[in-house]
Amino acid sequence: DVLNIRFESTESAEAEIYLFDNTGRKCENIFNGMIYAGRNEFQWNRISQSNKALKEGIYFINIKFNRNTITRKIILAR
Repeated sequence: DVLNIRFESTESAEAEIYLFDNTGRKCENIFNGMIYAGRNEFQWNRISQSNKALKEGIYFINIKFNRNTITRKIILAR
């Protein structure tokens, strides 16, 4: 299973994408690096940095770049 993350930026910038659980605990650093002006897309295989699949449940993706923050709720299911 792959999670697709898509968003747009008006300019190139350093960006961070994090996953939080429903209690607000940071679970995963999905991306930390340069994004480009226009549409950006990332795929994440739902495997944690400790090489374990995340449990089913409600999570939040937080994308930070420039002075922007985008937060989206997602539901991981099998």
